[in-house]
Amino acid sequence: MVLLRKLCIVLLPLALPILLNKSSGIAHADTAGKDHSKLATVTEGREIYEHVCQSCHMQGGVGAHGAGANIPALSNNQHLEAETYLPYVVIHGFVGMPALGGMLSDPQIAAVSNYVRMHFGNSYSGSATAVSVSQLR
Repeated sequence: MVLLRKLCIVLLPLALPILLNKSSGIAHADTAGKDHSKLATVTEGREIYEHVCQSCHMQGGVGAHGAGANIPALSNNQHLEAETYLPYVVIHGFVGMPALGGMLSDPQIAAVSNYVRMHFGNSYSGSATAVSVSQLR
């Protein structure tokens, strides 16, 4: 479990530029490292989830368990009922999840939070905004 979390923490920032290279699907020298500039152009909640969150939380938000992994499911997750819970966790991290506040903008965090709260079997009222996200930083 600890090893998988450490791998996600280490590999996620390295994999993002590669995942966002939509033109060819292969890595180029300019896509490696900590350059997240291509992520700045991704603004839709679904796209952000697919490029950032899905690698750990899986397609459909089902999470991952076994072989040392304990990544919580986002589907049918009652913790998401609180509007501020998910944006706070995305910004600051929680247990094995890395803090993504330095990688994602306030509007991006609001978009992905709202997307997750209304998909994967979730249907929670209220929504995050860029302003409400900035107040959680």
